[in-house]
Formats: sequence, structure tokens, C-alpha cells
Amino acid sequence: MKQAKWIGLFVVSLLVLVACGGGDSVSTDGGSATADLATDFTMASLGGGEVTLSELRGQYVLVNFWATWCIPCRKEMPYLQEVHDKHEDLVVLAVNMGEDEERVQPFIDDMGFTFPVLLDPSDDLTREHNVRGLPVSFIVGPDGDIVYRRVGEILPEEFDVWLADNLGS
Repeated sequence: MKQAKWIGLFVVSLLVLVACGGGDSVSTDGGSATADLATDFTMASLGGGEVTLSELRGQYVLVNFWATWCIPCRKEMPYLQEVHDKHEDLVVLAVNMGEDEERVQPFIDDMGFTFPVLLDPSDDLTREHNVRGLPVSFIVGPDGDIVYRRVGEILPEEFDVWLADNLGS
């Protein structure tokens, strides 16, 4: 009986780990010939309007998949706000996974975030980008290639180096 409890605890722990990002992973392609071209999308923005990725061509775009229930997501979001405020040459798009506006808007308002928040209530974009755990971030370079990927929470000390190397700031 004790063994069944431990197995159950292990399975639940594993599921929580996978749901919240599991193991961290970083990939930087630096615009190499092997970089993946980002899939274009148009998504509803929190508060109205739409954002289309291809209309941001020529700029660096950080796309961050997150949810209000994800603790690592909540932890990294103030840093994303800092990046948004500090780097005019980087567009920050926060794609909420699976939640509706009534759930997301109060969280964004309470935290005072000003970067664009996109809603993916049916998880279409999330599935298209094979997001299986949160948070997940990628950067689309000016030419449309994905030049940076991060599975797990963005670490400021690591990401600040990427920003300095690629945006000169």
C-alpha cells in the first residue's frame, strides 16, 4: 500500500513538472541557416484588436506562452515587463494559454503589465508551436526566423547576455 502511495505521488509530481515547464532548455540559432521560420499568426489582443506576427517583420519579437495558474510564468512576467520597458527594439507578446479574457484581464491589471497580451483560449497557437509545458518563449528575428527558444522560466542573467549580444543593449 505504501508503494502505491509513493508511485501516485511520483506520477502527480511528474505531471506538475511537465505542466509548468519541466526541465529548462535554451536554444539560440542566431539566424543560422538551420533556424526555423516562425509560423505567421493573427490573434485577438486583450482589450480588443488583433496582432499579426508578419506585420512585425523587421523587428525582434519575443513570444512568451504563459497562464495565470503557472507559478514560473507569474515569476518571470515582471522581468518581461522590465524588458518591454527597456528595449524599444524588442516587441514582447505574451500569449495566454487556454484562459478567457475574464480570467486574464484582472491578473494583468493587478500586476500593471503594459505589454501586449494575446488570447489563445482554444490553444490553437499553443498546439501549433508544440507547447507542452509552461512557460515557453521564443524570439523571432527581423527576417522571421526563430533565433532563440527557452523552455522554462527566462533567467534574467542569461537573457540579458542574449539581449546585449543581439540588440546591443
